[in-house]
Amino acid sequence: AAELGAKFARLGLGFASLDELREIVPIAEQLGVTLVLEAQGTQEVNASPVKENLELMRELNSPNLGLLFDSSLCMKVLPPSFIEALGSSGFSQGEVEELVDAWTRLSLGELRPVIFGKWLPTSPSTAATSLLLSLVTRMGKSKVSDWAEAMPLVKGVHLKFWDTDDIEGAISGPTGELIEALQQQGFDGYLTSEWGGHEWATTSTPAFEMTRSHKELIERSFNLAH
Repeated sequence: AAELGAKFARLGLGFASLDELREIVPIAEQLGVTLVLEAQGTQEVNASPVKENLELMRELNSPNLGLLFDSSLCMKVLPPSFIEALGSSGFSQGEVEELVDAWTRLSLGELRPVIFGKWLPTSPSTAATSLLLSLVTRMGKSKVSDWAEAMPLVKGVHLKFWDTDDIEGAISGPTGELIEALQQQGFDGYLTSEWGGHEWATTSTPAFEMTRSHKELIERSFNLAH
């Protein structure tokens, strides 16, 4: 990263041990690179690996170590394109509705055994298997407020989106809340638009148009937060 002139280097939160991070951070400081540990998807702020990494950030208090917050942590509803992909992968309409209801109604702790015990053993296709795993790894159900104590540690943000359907404020709601929370901490870092739904999008889906639409949606959310 330093050789490329990059300001930041990303590492998934939990990918390195606490002891390894203690060794890496002084190197990052020496090279002038900020190491950001990304929390995303179904990681929860009170889970042991997350708590331990956040505590280490506070302990080291280094300007070259921080949290990369991915907005997939805080989803209100499953994206329409994902629900459509479930149907295309081999599930019946009734099964799709049951899966959506399970994700909506159950806690992640309750959802995981249902997916692994009931649905994965009878998955109708490899595409369906991938989508089922996404339900318990990528589709987080936290609230922005759950992460309030971690906000001072945030040095970068991935605004993850799967499609640009803002039904019931699916995107603008959590995004506006996140922007407000960051503003309260004086955040002046980068907000990155990250399209995660390309994995089940059709080949005709225009990537640049998707990103442009997401950017416009985020700008509206930003203006509302002001």
